[in-house]
Formats: sequence, C-alpha cells, structure tokens
Amino acid sequence: MLGEKVFIYYHTSLAFIAGFRYSNPSKEMLVVAVTGTKGKTSSLNFLWHVLTAGGYKVGLISTANIKIGNTEKMNWYHMTMPGRFLLQKLMREMLNAKCDIVLIEATSEGIKMGRLFGVYYDVAVFTNLHPEHLKSHNNSFEEYRNMKGRLFSNLKNLPPKIWKDNIVEKVSIVNTDNPEGNYFLQFDADKKYTYGKEQGEYKFFNALQNQAGVTFSVGESFYSIPILGTFNIYNAMPAILLGRHLKIPEQKIIDGVKSCAVIPGRMELIDEGQNFIALVDYAHEGVSMRLALESAKAAKKTPDNKLIAVYGGEGGGRD
Repeated sequence: MLGEKVFIYYHTSLAFIAGFRYSNPSKEMLVVAVTGTKGKTSSLNFLWHVLTAGGYKVGLISTANIKIGNTEKMNWYHMTMPGRFLLQKLMREMLNAKCDIVLIEATSEGIKMGRLFGVYYDVAVFTNLHPEHLKSHNNSFEEYRNMKGRLFSNLKNLPPKIWKDNIVEKVSIVNTDNPEGNYFLQFDADKKYTYGKEQGEYKFFNALQNQAGVTFSVGESFYSIPILGTFNIYNAMPAILLGRHLKIPEQKIIDGVKSCAVIPGRMELIDEGQNFIALVDYAHEGVSMRLALESAKAAKKTPDNKLIAVYGGEGGGRD
C-alpha cells in the first residue's frame, strides 16, 4: 500500500511540475481524450478531419501521427500517450499555433502513470474494450477496465472552462455495442452520446464495403469513408457526434468524414504501380487481425485472387 502511494505521488508530482512548466495549455483549448483497446488513432484522425472541416484549428497527438493544424509529422516517440513533459510541451506548441481544439489518446498505462493529471479535458470517448497487455494490470481485465474508467469518473471533477466565450459542457461519447459500454456510461457528464449498430441512441445502418471504401447512414445522412474496413464506421462515429454537439453543419461533417482518406498504418493503401493491392495495418491482437483480414478479403479484385498476410513479431509482452 505504501509503495502504491509513493508511485502515485511520484507520477502526479511530475505531471503537476510539467503543467506548471508549460503554464497548463489545456485550460485554454477544448480537449478531447479518447480511450479504448482499439481504434483510438483512427478515431482521432476522423475527429481531426470533421472538426477541421467545421472551421476549427485542431491539434492531434496519436500513436501514429502528430498534427498542429495542417502541419503533420509521424510520432517518432514510440509512445501512444507521451510522457508528462512532452505532452504538455506539445499542447503548448498547439496553443501557441492558435489551435482551438486538441485531441489526445488516453491509455490505461498513461492514466496509471499520472500522465492525464494536469490535462483539463472536456470530452471523453470510449471506443471498445478487449483483453490486452493485462500484465500491467495484475492480469486483471477488471483492473484494466477500471483504469480506463478513470477518464470518465474524473470528467465532471475538472474545473469549469470558458471556451469561445461559453462555459464548456462535459461530454461523454460511448460505443454501447461493446459489452463494457454501460460501465463507462455510469459516470456523470453534462451530455452523453451513445452509438453503435445494434445499441445506442445514434445507430448506423446500410453499411457497405467495396474496393473504394465504406458507406453507411446515420439518421437521414449518408456518409462515405475512403478507407477499407467496416470497423472504421465505429471509428468515425465519435467525430460525427461531436461535430453535431458543436453544431457543425451536417454537410461539413459529411465532407470531413469523406476527407479522411489516409490514416498512417491503418488499412493504408500502398500504391507503387504494382499489379496487386497492398495494405498495411497496425492490427496487433486477434480481433483486429481478423477484421483487417476480412476487409482485405473484401478488397480482392476477383474471388480467385490470393490473400497473402505478412505478420511481424511484436515485443512488450503482448497477449
């Protein structure tokens, strides 16, 4: 018990110092934090495109890429959620560049190590939950889930924020098709949005996939994603719902989703003039691999074409 208290004190102290060092930039921007086992990077990129289409200048910190407005670079830090000082530094750069909104990934490891302390976020998004790197959580799926749950349980405890001359509402966006969705819904928020194919207030339907990507509908609106994988509909839904919450015109939301044509390493099409389709995907556990292969199979030019999969061996004690 004493060791755990020292651990928490040490990490939160570093986070406090980091926030002080960079004058707490997250207090002056709308901050969206996305958690889940899969889809965080893709969800952030869809959010970036929709919010940018809505007229906002947006910063993004994801596993794959970092964006400050339209300036993009790859994430060479090899950390889904950067350390406290780097995270605050990047947000300070975004604020200095006059970003209105910043998008971050919130991992169970990052939350456990206090990296979220000193980040004044306003929107919490839950994508899905599956067993992964449980060794970091005493081999307990419940502990893994509860750590991610802190993103939602702390949401209403954060101080009020003025943004664009208005008091910011605390918003949660939850995928209720996932069996763990209701757990994340139990925590207080000013507004709660739920989505899914089978469950949720906002359901998508008529999902179709071809070699050009995916199409689907939500309500009376028709959306097109120029990336393979029907699972990307789930990744796009938080962007659609936050866009509507911020009262972005529906056509701009549609345009924003459609403009998200490339997410680095996520069903990314490699075209060097070869006479076959080549895709790269970051899938690193069973469910993701199955979905990626199903999408690749659907992209075959003819049923007789072969599907060849090349896997890399991943370190870090992955399941």
